[in-house]
Amino acid sequence: MITKEKEKVKKYAKARNNKKEITIETMNNKYARRWRILLYAIILIFIILALIVTYILNVFDMAIYNPYETKVIEISSKDKNWYKNENINLFQNLNKNGEKIIWPGEFGTYSFIISNNSSQDIHYKFSMEDKNDKNINIKYRLKMNNTYIIGDENNWVSIDKMKLDNIYGLKDSKTIYALEWKWEDSDNDTQIAKEGLATYTVYIDIYSKLEGESLWK
Repeated sequence: MITKEKEKVKKYAKARNNKKEITIETMNNKYARRWRILLYAIILIFIILALIVTYILNVFDMAIYNPYETKVIEISSKDKNWYKNENINLFQNLNKNGEKIIWPGEFGTYSFIISNNSSQDIHYKFSMEDKNDKNINIKYRLKMNNTYIIGDENNWVSIDKMKLDNIYGLKDSKTIYALEWKWEDSDNDTQIAKEGLATYTVYIDIYSKLEGESLWK
């Protein structure tokens, strides 16, 4: 009797152990599946985010498209080639201390060349803006190949009128520009001279695209 009871107890204990092993194994498999699902979800989210970032960067590159990086056009002047964020010597007057300085009634011309060295025709646009805290009265006009395209012999324009859209450029061509400027007399000139240290900064933007592309409206 004792032997039979012991065998029953052993069988029961063995059955419980087997049940525990099965339960633990089932739980382990369940948690392993959950971890795999979580890992796959993280990888999928990472891929989606990478695609979104790539798309945004591509759109941004199109929005800030500049010819100096793509080499669609080249811009040069007498003293240097233009690159992105290039400083140019638009106001070429210097005083004895080597500082750039202009004054009422002063005028000048800055010439530059836009070259299309590609094998395709292009379109480009030109615009100017300034940082002019003291309201210095500087006017402009622009020549293309010795012909006025903004302003004329008798008329100067404010900087907000210095804009050209969709200028056509043939392949393997060069276009010569002459940017003329003049500080016209105004009522605040005396006040500017009294205060001194007036600064005037000009920004010139030139964007290009190949024929058939649509990078701006």
